[in-house]
Amino acid sequence: MKKRKFPYFTVLLAIIAVAIFLLSSYPMPKKQLPIPFLDKIYHFIAFCVFAALSYGSLCENNVRKRIVLWTLSISAFYGAAIEIYQYFVPYRECSFWDWLADLAGAVVAAIIVSKIMPYRNKIDVQ
Repeated sequence: MKKRKFPYFTVLLAIIAVAIFLLSSYPMPKKQLPIPFLDKIYHFIAFCVFAALSYGSLCENNVRKRIVLWTLSISAFYGAAIEIYQYFVPYRECSFWDWLADLAGAVVAAIIVSKIMPYRNKIDVQ
């Protein structure tokens, strides 16, 4: 019987998903951000990490077909769900532009990780 590896990517993905949810639950600070569009950069980075971990989690769970499409779908859905949730949080707003920054981060991460992970999988198999 083949020993199953610990699902590192899946656990990290769950932690990041909870962190994104908790951060989106806090009211926005009233002061202006020091750099224009800094919030979009935060969205981009958060969903780069989220998408990379989604890709890794899908690999851990032996999803092989259309893995980039699944990664982008999961990231887009989660980003949209967070934006809709923020509509109901006081002093927060639902923003299409935030969701677009989420999606852009997910696309960049999916492209990069899809080029890196096949090499990692070949090394693990040997």
